[in-house]
Amino acid sequence: MRKHSVSAQLTRTARRFSTVIAPQLTKLEPVPTLQRHQKVRICISNIQKLNEAIKQYVLHGGRLFDPVEFEIRAEDNDNNGNGRDQILLTAQFYTEEIVLFEGNKRLLSISLSDPVGNSELLNRFKTDGGSLGSDSPVLAKVRHPISGIKMFEVIQTQKSPQRWQITGAMDELNKCEVEAHSNVWRQMLSACGFVFAAEWWSIQNEGLRIAEIFPQKAVCEENSLRLGWSEQTSNELRLLALCFGLVQTVREAFPSLLHIMKEARQRKMQIHRPVPESP
Repeated sequence: MRKHSVSAQLTRTARRFSTVIAPQLTKLEPVPTLQRHQKVRICISNIQKLNEAIKQYVLHGGRLFDPVEFEIRAEDNDNNGNGRDQILLTAQFYTEEIVLFEGNKRLLSISLSDPVGNSELLNRFKTDGGSLGSDSPVLAKVRHPISGIKMFEVIQTQKSPQRWQITGAMDELNKCEVEAHSNVWRQMLSACGFVFAAEWWSIQNEGLRIAEIFPQKAVCEENSLRLGWSEQTSNELRLLALCFGLVQTVREAFPSLLHIMKEARQRKMQIHRPVPESP
């Protein structure tokens, strides 16, 4: 009887623990600071540190790479008239992921897919099914900061390479859609070096445009992205828009980081690849 009593007590304790802890490990926390601003900018913290990180990576044969930090700065004032150009959040690029921080607190991590098309690497980023099909390429995966559980996927639609859907990994629901746009004016600015990409991106939810992302490059400044959203945009959608902006910051604004990521993954796969047996 004593044994049964202890077992039952442990079971009840485990259930209470899972009821309290499980939601915290399967759901991203809101980021209130994003709700106080309608415009933010993603920019690199220190371009010299980026160049040094790339140099050390090359000199040490890919065995050493210091994370590259980006800043998410306010582009407008909050309701109290404060906050313009204030650093709201930071993001650090590692060879395997991008990690978003608020101070020292990890908010989420983003795993990027391989940019070149190596079949072994791309197979790791196929969807597991759902409305888009199992062959839909995944641009990125948003993961929980503690558990590492996949929370969202940025999936390229099969109908158009310039459209993506951000879906929930838990409920497989479509959270929002992203579409690339361009025009002659933007193409001219890109050709003259005033912007680093001729495209900009809009984000829609239930048919309504809720956010826009624009590449920026002022004179004597480094590449950056400007994000803007409506006042009604939910905190989750603002966070997802920011995630897509961070992905495009690496893929479009600083493609050298994408090359480093690809090389690091290939090197890791070669290390773990089994050695063929001699005849």
